[in-house]
Amino acid sequence: MAVAILAGGASRRMGRDKALLPWRAGTLLEAMLAIARRAGADALAIAGPAARYGRFGVPCIEDHWPGRGPLAAIAGALESLPGERLFVLGCDMPFVPPRLLQWLWTLDAPAGAWVVPAPEPGRLEPLCAIYARALLPVIQAALEAETLKIDRALAAAPRRVVRAEELTAAGFGREAFRNLNHPRDYEVSLMSPTPV
Repeated sequence: MAVAILAGGASRRMGRDKALLPWRAGTLLEAMLAIARRAGADALAIAGPAARYGRFGVPCIEDHWPGRGPLAAIAGALESLPGERLFVLGCDMPFVPPRLLQWLWTLDAPAGAWVVPAPEPGRLEPLCAIYARALLPVIQAALEAETLKIDRALAAAPRRVVRAEELTAAGFGREAFRNLNHPRDYEVSLMSPTPV
């Protein structure tokens, strides 16, 4: 399993770099790297600048499309990491259990599709999703056109939406997809248990 952790975003709502926030005995980024490793990642990278994240001992993928957000980071990771599929994780989702990554990786999906959880109706989780390398030309065309919202960029691409009922039946609730966008989210989350 190839995994890219997306870091280096603007973190406007948080007011500081989310990836470097203290978390348990390290940082949020270190927590996400540990989750990917426990899920069995055999190729792992940080989509973010080496000047900021090189000290974590994982290859860093520089942004070839500066200022174009997560979609650009996904494009860079698809270009850089091996394999026909890539698991993309945001750096601010420390409650994702490693077994969720493993389970999503095993699901059947159409050729060249992205596999995206929808823990609530109308809410996709594109930063806890699997992207086929075949999507790269579609993503690059969207970046050229400045269509930067992931679900819009991939609206016509094949997809496998993993709905709430399926997630629940497999033992995964909404808590698994909780991300930390605001200082209050972060403060409250510090008292929550770590995923297993």
